[in-house]
Amino acid sequence: YINIYDINKSLYMKYIKDHNKIVFQDSIPYLHGSSFQLHRTLGSKCFRLKASNQKWLSLDYKSGLISANTEYELFGVKLAAVLEKSDFNCSINCLNIIKLRLCDSNAWIESSQISTIPSIYQLYINPKTLTIWGNIFNPIDTKKDAVVIQVNKQNQLLGVNLGGWFIPEVWMRRSFFNNTGLGWGGSLCAIVKYNRTLAEERIMNSLENWITESDIKEIASIGYNSLRLPIGYWNVIDDPYKLFAPANVSISLSYIHKLFQWADKYDLSVMIDLHGAPGSQNGIDHSGCNFKPNFIEQSNIDLSLQAIESILINFKSQ
Repeated sequence: YINIYDINKSLYMKYIKDHNKIVFQDSIPYLHGSSFQLHRTLGSKCFRLKASNQKWLSLDYKSGLISANTEYELFGVKLAAVLEKSDFNCSINCLNIIKLRLCDSNAWIESSQISTIPSIYQLYINPKTLTIWGNIFNPIDTKKDAVVIQVNKQNQLLGVNLGGWFIPEVWMRRSFFNNTGLGWGGSLCAIVKYNRTLAEERIMNSLENWITESDIKEIASIGYNSLRLPIGYWNVIDDPYKLFAPANVSISLSYIHKLFQWADKYDLSVMIDLHGAPGSQNGIDHSGCNFKPNFIEQSNIDLSLQAIESILINFKSQ
């Protein structure tokens, strides 16, 4: 997996759904669509690229536009990388500063602006360089206009979701709600309302046993490299509404820290997902409560910002 950066425009190449276009658009990497799979073609130094829609980059020979709209590798456009050394200090890094052209051709990839806000540049190849007559009788060299890019390897996240650990949901944790009469439609705040003592006992059992170090070790051994951790705001700040369990936020924080320790031990990254927002963002059990959502009240928005700040303060070094 790679990302491709236009050095002159300070934009990353990405796939966008609008007609499956391939463009230079974002100023930061790792956004959706900015990762491409590089596949070398057998017996040559050329390669093909697959976009995040799982389709291969292809070329419209009439317009010269490059898009991602073919499911078959054979029909994908074959590209070649040519080192660009003349304009850059190679003592810094010239091995991945390149221009792209068609494989076994003198047709180079250029870009043209199609939007100013946001700034978007469409990739294309001059159609005149794609015809036999243009190449033979009216030779065109567009290398000087080709996009100068930097190619960087992008580690692909292969992750496992640790759902139901801090926010039990009925569909995956039926036993958490046993003998409460809640069943479907139950939620963490509902079981707290039903019986606070029982809720505290069950959430402590969940935190201690639902996910353990042996699970994290197994996840790493399979080949995954990332973990997604859904939590509620009450797991990182004190809950003024006293709706959830555990009521003591330090307990939740200690288990989150423990997960980071396990992840570090087995070389995994952790993505914290604020899954339950103050006031409930959608009124469904995975937000912690299945009541009418009132997340957009200013007091709840302020609590959300406090929760995000707590995550940054507590886990920024991890």
